[in-house]
Amino acid sequence: MEEHEESQITEPERLTSFDHSFGDVNELQFLTTDVFASASSNGTVSLLRIARENNLGSSGISLVQANQWKDLHKTKLVCSSCNGLSCSGDHIMTAGSDGKIVLLNAKRNSPVRVILSNDSCSFSACLFLKQDEAVAGNNRGQIKLWDLRSADETPSRTCNLSIDIFGATCIAKHPTQPHVLVAGGTDGSIAFWDLRGNQNYPLSVVKAHSGAVSEVSKIRTTRVSTPIKLFSSCRYIFTSNSPTTFSPAPKAETCGIGMEVELPRAPMW
Repeated sequence: MEEHEESQITEPERLTSFDHSFGDVNELQFLTTDVFASASSNGTVSLLRIARENNLGSSGISLVQANQWKDLHKTKLVCSSCNGLSCSGDHIMTAGSDGKIVLLNAKRNSPVRVILSNDSCSFSACLFLKQDEAVAGNNRGQIKLWDLRSADETPSRTCNLSIDIFGATCIAKHPTQPHVLVAGGTDGSIAFWDLRGNQNYPLSVVKAHSGAVSEVSKIRTTRVSTPIKLFSSCRYIFTSNSPTTFSPAPKAETCGIGMEVELPRAPMW
């Protein structure tokens, strides 16, 4: 039975590709079901569209460049990396190692707005909380929030991952409660905030990894719906009935090579 199941497993088929030789791909985000943006290590953001036509070859699918913004994070000497991006409708926000947050619109050829950090600290991740509210994390462990309706470039609020200085690597929000914010750090910690309060330090910090957290995201399964943190291993972190109480799951199983998955428990998000 097991041998028969293994024989049915096939590798994914590559239908098409896009030449991105001008830099490493740091992040991909979909704006619609067939349009997505890519962040490049040379500071370029490309907008690609999945085209489906019968005369494009055997797969009938190709990637067409719909727009491109070059040198968004360029300094006087070098091109800085675009480390992350976030999309909300036609709006795209990028975070760069030059300390800039750049706001784009998919229908415009030039940036809509550029926000320069006062300390020029490298940004590693960004996120639209709402269409007019943005948040970004830097390598000093600061989570900065902006009200995009204001012309002031000064953050409306600055939160800190920890008293100790370690960088923020990724940011996520609760899908139905955007005031609940989650961030991963270079020391392997995950921090949680409730932005409705005035406290700038996290309500809870979970230390579970020895290495940096690469991504924080919410997943859905048939049994549970939980936030998840990823790096070389993978663990579930889930909440109790209180939206401000967080704890690591009590038991883990190894799934595959180098992947550790926590077992479900109790009510979750």
